[in-house]
Amino acid sequence: MTNMSQSDVSIDLAAGADAFGDGSHPSTRCAMAALQELHKLMPMYNILDMGCGAGLLSIQAASLWQRPVLAVDKEQTALDALEHNVRHNNLTELVTPLRSEGYAAKEIKANGPHDLIICNIIAEILITLAKDTRAHLATDDGIAVLSGILRWREHQVREAYDAAGLTLINRLQMKDWVALIYQNQ
Repeated sequence: MTNMSQSDVSIDLAAGADAFGDGSHPSTRCAMAALQELHKLMPMYNILDMGCGAGLLSIQAASLWQRPVLAVDKEQTALDALEHNVRHNNLTELVTPLRSEGYAAKEIKANGPHDLIICNIIAEILITLAKDTRAHLATDDGIAVLSGILRWREHQVREAYDAAGLTLINRLQMKDWVALIYQNQ
């Protein structure tokens, strides 16, 4: 069990044997910092966490904005860990788990468009999701937080999201890991 604290949010977390996301990795910490900063700047009403792992970022987003989060992962072990962590943090009313390979599940589109999409996934997968991320993002200033990017892959991720029509508004780096914040304008 890991206790993560980011300013005014404290989260108790058990990552599970195969679920990524116990909060210690620099990519997760970058995404957490991005969410904390975004919370200071704007409200979010409809949040999607794509590749949620054990749910740390879903839990943080639900705690910060007190709004529904659709937490998506393709691995059942990740969703099992997520469900445990959501219950443990008393957020079952706000965080909904969903098993899906990328944006394939019809519930993702049915619950969209999303004001905030969080993707803490390796760069290779982020690149393949660029057009779908834009398609599911609210057109009026929707935000995508992309993390899991090694610095040497950043230019490839940026090319994909720039080509998809999103605008880079911020960049965070911790060690060799980068998080990019894009806006749909």
